[in-house]
Amino acid sequence: MPGIVLCEWFFKATMKKNIFEAAADIFETAKVDYVLIGGFAVNTYGIARNTADVDFLAPEEDRVKLLKEFEKHDFKISNQTPIFARLTSEKFTMDLDLLFVDAETLKEVAAHGKSVTITGRMLKVPSIDHLIALKLHAIKNDSAREASDTADIVDLIRSVKINPAEASFRALCLKHGSASLYEKILTLTGDKK
Repeated sequence: MPGIVLCEWFFKATMKKNIFEAAADIFETAKVDYVLIGGFAVNTYGIARNTADVDFLAPEEDRVKLLKEFEKHDFKISNQTPIFARLTSEKFTMDLDLLFVDAETLKEVAAHGKSVTITGRMLKVPSIDHLIALKLHAIKNDSAREASDTADIVDLIRSVKINPAEASFRALCLKHGSASLYEKILTLTGDKK
């Protein structure tokens, strides 16, 4: 897949150390479940997409324990909200973002996701529906993300050949996004009548 090859090449070429392996080790040491999301998850569906950070979904009830574990490994919190933390480290050229969700949501996303290998490490990524739902939710809650996340959604639709006019896709958009966002996606995919 082109996206995975791009990930592999990028990290071999630019990273002082493998951030995926470091993050996975930290999650496992803390005994916390996680799922890779964001641009690198999009890449696993065959889309070559640039990204400036590595994003993970993690359980909100393990937030304090997990952030302490990352801090033990020289990560520093540079930004946080009740559901988000951005971590930086001088060891890595990219930031690491954590999005915190309830344990049941994480469990469902992981159960329906797929396993991928990135730089030699097995990671779980969301199913296409969950990845699109995460993108829709992000746009709904932060309009500044609309251009990049809508482009990701359109690329995902085309990559896995989703019919955006189907009732199930419309329902996904209305549940996690909005009617106007659904209409925009139809227009961008050429499916608006």
